[in-house]
Amino acid sequence: MLRAYINYPNSRMEAHKPNRSRLGKHNRIQQRLIRIDTSNFSQELNKFQRNQHPWQLQMSGDDSCLEIDFRDEDFEWAVLQFIQRLLGQHRKPFPKVKPSKSRGYWK
Repeated sequence: MLRAYINYPNSRMEAHKPNRSRLGKHNRIQQRLIRIDTSNFSQELNKFQRNQHPWQLQMSGDDSCLEIDFRDEDFEWAVLQFIQRLLGQHRKPFPKVKPSKSRGYWK
């Protein structure tokens, strides 16, 4: 599983491996947790493509935690990169943002 933190408008996408990182929900009441796996893959990508995950310029709606689980690290990374491109179609800062892997990701 790959877990990624997406921040808007600060334009940051950082991937983590849950078993090697302490990344989780940041204990914000309204922070989104979006899970993507074989059961909802098409539906979630459609939501990103249609801009149905709203982003706000306020703390309660500016970030999300994604959990992408296909039991295939390369495919999970490709899905995150594709989500970045979809976000870039709707939100100005995201076309320039490239997902990064946290230091703990490489261990």
